[in-house]
Amino acid sequence: MFPVITIRDMINAQKLLTDYLGIQQLYAVAGGSMGGMQVLQWTVSYPDSVKKAIVIAATGYSTPQQIAFNEVGRKAIISDPEWNGGNYYDTKSYDTPGPVKGLALARMVGHITYLSDESMHAKFGRSLQAKDRIGFDFSTDFAVESYLHHQGDTFTQRFDANSYLYIKKAIDYFDLTKDGSLAKGLEGAHAGFLVISVSSDWLYPPYQSQEIVQALTANECEVRYSEIRSNYGHDAFLLESGQINYLISQFLSRTVVGDVMIHDVPTIEEGATTAVTARRLINLEVNHLPVLSASGQLVGIVTSWDIAKAVAKNFLWLDEIMSKNVVTTVPDEPIESAAKKMEEHSISALPVIDENQKIGQNTPMSMIPYPTFTFP
Repeated sequence: MFPVITIRDMINAQKLLTDYLGIQQLYAVAGGSMGGMQVLQWTVSYPDSVKKAIVIAATGYSTPQQIAFNEVGRKAIISDPEWNGGNYYDTKSYDTPGPVKGLALARMVGHITYLSDESMHAKFGRSLQAKDRIGFDFSTDFAVESYLHHQGDTFTQRFDANSYLYIKKAIDYFDLTKDGSLAKGLEGAHAGFLVISVSSDWLYPPYQSQEIVQALTANECEVRYSEIRSNYGHDAFLLESGQINYLISQFLSRTVVGDVMIHDVPTIEEGATTAVTARRLINLEVNHLPVLSASGQLVGIVTSWDIAKAVAKNFLWLDEIMSKNVVTTVPDEPIESAAKKMEEHSISALPVIDENQKIGQNTPMSMIPYPTFTFP
């Protein structure tokens, strides 16, 4: 028998593919339902490989109720005599098509969880199917019954029973909590997150998406949360394309520092005199200069106010007046976060550097001046 696989196994396989293709980082990973679980697993297993994560109608762990519905579906398949312990491929024919009855029943049970009470009322109500009155027998009376039969039958034409078993088991095993804490389980993730839930989803209800948001917030991750209003239930993540497309487009187009920073910013070398620094400020008509070491590392910043202080106190060297504890930003930082830094520290510009406090090799110094951008 093929070994049982997990969501983490799926992500490991996907990572092997991206490595083979030479892709070092994915700009965005998005998915709904089980796909949302895979998104979360990506951010935990390979945090440096994901820049943005979009989790739709999903959960950080499977609950007992979710496992229970999946077990009913599995039991329906395994109880089908044609399943034969999973060895039905060699005997599969027109007369013995495999465990299609069990698979159809599993799909019927599962499909109920994808809908909502409101959507079923709107779509079916208590309408009868091809008859004028209730039969008071065990034939198909209601339109909703006929609909479920159709869903079950058509599903067997495009899906394999064993695949259904393995997928549902992988979902059941999914649990990103550590010591009972989802925050601990997600503490290694540092992508930017968009988490979307559906108001009428009772398979993966909004509170589970909110738990993900709370866990990410506890880890100081950048996260946005939206609950779309829909009567479609869990299926809304497939049907509400207008709402979801809007939220995703807004998230992916979010302005970051790299979008507005100014390149080729003039600098001053470490060890310069205050007189040389003053002339450069005047000639370039700027009021601040990043101070760089010989290796290109940012070691400080000097302003026109510092020059005034040097004159008043008769300081001769730049090292005596420059600010060494420089507040900085990086190209991927959200613009709102950069603006908050400026407001908190009462500064008019932020140097844009890499994680090593350096400018990239052969890359000019960049800065983000406060007046060049606005935000809500």
